[in-house]
Amino acid sequence: SSTVENIAEGAITIALERMADAVKKVSTHCGHDIRDGVLIAYGGAGGQHACRLADLLGLQKVLIHPLAGVLSAYGIGIARQTQFRTKSIGINLTHKALRKVQELCKLEQRKARQLLKKSGDLEKVNNVYELEQLARIEIRYRSCDQGLIINLDDQADVHSVTEAFESAHQECFSYIPPRNEPLIIERLEVEVLAPKSQESGILPRKHNSTITEQQFVKAYWKDYGWRQVP
Repeated sequence: SSTVENIAEGAITIALERMADAVKKVSTHCGHDIRDGVLIAYGGAGGQHACRLADLLGLQKVLIHPLAGVLSAYGIGIARQTQFRTKSIGINLTHKALRKVQELCKLEQRKARQLLKKSGDLEKVNNVYELEQLARIEIRYRSCDQGLIINLDDQADVHSVTEAFESAHQECFSYIPPRNEPLIIERLEVEVLAPKSQESGILPRKHNSTITEQQFVKAYWKDYGWRQVP
């Protein structure tokens, strides 16, 4: 019968299936096994859907943060400020090309540092800006549209980049393709992170409270009907 509860249950089921599909798209569809992972629930209604979503994903654990209802705002408040820059490259992987990309990387990192300083997001510690700088390149085969991201540093050469790409390919797709076509440096990613805030991770004090009858609410479960719950 089409009761109000059944209609609402149908809407929730559709929402859960879409959430599960979104998680699978960036996990299992990319070759990652998440069965031993933990689902982090956040948002005002996160706790209401977490267990059923975990069942759909085959997960056994759910983590609910003490500030789950305002976790996005809390995260923004304590997050490290970051400058992220990307440049399209699209050239064959050679020693000369890699050297040019490494020089471009230094230039983009310098620009990112200047932007962080200009925005006032740098915190001086002993008169030195404690920055974390990350650099990555996307490598792909000429015949492929999508590549794999690998780390880049000053010591990288064609051999080490090729090995890193093959290792990432093995981990993602469970095989290493033959070296029968050139590799392409598709793009460069540079990320510069400001120092961690001294207040990062600090939670507000907990207040002792006692659950009373007035703090119970009425909730509906498909298999159990209406129940009084905290």
